[in-house]
Amino acid sequence: MLLNPLDDREKSSFLAIVHHIAQSDEEFSSEERVIIAQYCLEMRTPDVDYDKQTFDLTETLDHFSKEHRNIILLELS
Repeated sequence: MLLNPLDDREKSSFLAIVHHIAQSDEEFSSEERVIIAQYCLEMRTPDVDYDKQTFDLTETLDHFSKEHRNIILLELS
């Protein structure tokens, strides 16, 4: 429930980060897919189309307010 305060852009950015982490080892397991689906349900938002080639972590983090950055760090830890 920590993710509810995020706006739509932040939710999409969070999902992109989660995809980036999940696919960083070149594998995208069924367990990782389930976790991402749970995030989508929690935030009531559709999944994103993640593209490893165009993903930029620094740019994506700029989509979050300082307070919301703390929320995503807590969620990901």
